[in-house]
Parts: sequence; structure tokens; C-alpha cells
Amino acid sequence: MIRTVAFIVAAFAALSASAQESDESGSAEWDVPPYRIVLKTNLDAGHLDELTVYSTEVPIYHLSDDFVRSELTIGQETIADDRGKPVSGHDPEKVPGTDVLGIGRPNLVFADYSGGMHCCFKAIILMLDKPFRVQEIDLHDPGGNFHPVEGRTSLVLEATDATFKEWRSSFADSPFPPVMLSYDPVAGRYVADPDLMRAPLPAPEELARQKGVAREAHGATLADGPTDYEPGFLTSPMLDLIYTGHMTEAHAFLVDSWADSVAKRDAYWSLLTRCKLRESPYWPAVAKLNGLPATPPAADCPNRL
Repeated sequence: MIRTVAFIVAAFAALSASAQESDESGSAEWDVPPYRIVLKTNLDAGHLDELTVYSTEVPIYHLSDDFVRSELTIGQETIADDRGKPVSGHDPEKVPGTDVLGIGRPNLVFADYSGGMHCCFKAIILMLDKPFRVQEIDLHDPGGNFHPVEGRTSLVLEATDATFKEWRSSFADSPFPPVMLSYDPVAGRYVADPDLMRAPLPAPEELARQKGVAREAHGATLADGPTDYEPGFLTSPMLDLIYTGHMTEAHAFLVDSWADSVAKRDAYWSLLTRCKLRESPYWPAVAKLNGLPATPPAADCPNRL
């Protein structure tokens, strides 16, 4: 599962047999009739990369940002490598055909990076049949990874949920629970997949170790003075349990790890489960995973958490 480490957003660029590229010119083209896709990359400071889709030579989609790449894996570490390249910095994967995701229709996938500290990545999926469509998937700070899964014909997207970024924590301690997305042929897009997100509980000895670390970290946080911050050692394992289908065990983890009063613990759990968790775009999948109705945030929740 992806944790808070900077995973690298997947972005694929499957090349058809007619794909052409030029490192020296900093541009690449893909011919997927009736479309022509052009990616122009520029490593010079202050100059943006540009991705344009043409239909009969008429531009129908354009994206410009600090970095746009046609790599299968992309993110902060790869971006740093790209910045050091003396050439254009793109290195498309050469995959025969144009259905790079295995979804049964022609498509290409690119990764978009906005630049700046801690942010932000997107997966840009171009659906190259008719009508032309684009799905942009926000992957925020950690990024994600498209990869095959046994028993699935299409690639899945392993990513994280950024809902809890800097919620009752610093950025460094922010939890990014894991999410898995798969292609839904009815919706014609990638959606969170509870079946893929489900995972077994950690071994009892590992859970016990994590609880001990969490309680010690929470105690140390409280020793520094009154605060409504909770350490990542507490929130990350607890949310990982929820996002893999173990809500009951997540509450038990909180009970065993919490170093403050019972009243504050219960208030925190209520705020998390009745309010913040339900703000997540992945809440319907998480709710299904845990056998819960996908209820919206409670009426008495604060307007801004």
C-alpha cells in the first residue's frame, strides 16, 4: 500500500506504431486517428510544458503546466531527475497500440505536475474514441501508480486520499490513507474500488507495536502543551485500517493508543467519522468497504474542518 512517502504518479503514454518523438526538439507526437496528440516539454525555468490534442488539425484540448510527462511512473523523485536532464526530459513508454490501460478503447495517459513545494500531481487520461473525453484525477502530494492486478484486464490506479492533509496535524504528520481505483465501463471512468481496497489486518504483533508507538508519540505531543494536533503515528495506522475495511479495529486502535482523556478521545472519533471522513471524495467506497451507508457529513459538523 502507498504510505506518505512520495510515490510517483502514474502516467502512461502508450505509443502507437506511428508515434514519433524528438528529445532534441523537446516534443513528442502520437497519431491516434482522428486525433493527433502533441507534447512539448521545456526544462528552462519559467517555461511550461504543453499538451495539445487535435482533431482534423483543430485543437480540442490543451493543458499547460510546470511538468507534463508521458511516463508510466511520475512524481517528485522522477521530476527531480527530469530537471537534471540536459535534454527535454520526457521518455515515453513504447507500448504497441493505443489502449494502454486495457480498458477496451483507445487512450493515452499523462502525468501533470504543478510545481512548487508539496504539490500537486494529476493523472490526465485522454479517451481517444468518439466522443473525445478527458478524466483528470487529482493525486495531490504523494502521487500514485498505475499497475496490473491479477484477475483484472485493465490497469488499476494505486493512490492516496488527501482529505486529511494538515487536518489536526502538520504537513509532515498528515495521513494519506491508501485508495485503489479501477475502470468502470458503465461510468466510462476510473472510480474507487472497494474490492481492491480491502486488505487483511496486520499481524497482531505488528498492531501491538504500532499501538505502542502511537501512544508514546501522543503522550510526547501532549507533554509539549495543550494541542488539538494528533501525531501521524496515531492517525495514519488508524485511517489505514478504515481504508482497508476495518472500522471496528480502527476504533480499538484509537482506544488503545490515545493518551488524553476519554471525553477528548470520543469527541475526536466523532469528528473524524461523522464529519471529516464523510468529506472525502472516496467516502462512498470507504463506507461500502466497511458495511456503512454513504451518509453525508452530519448537520452539526463545523463548516470548515
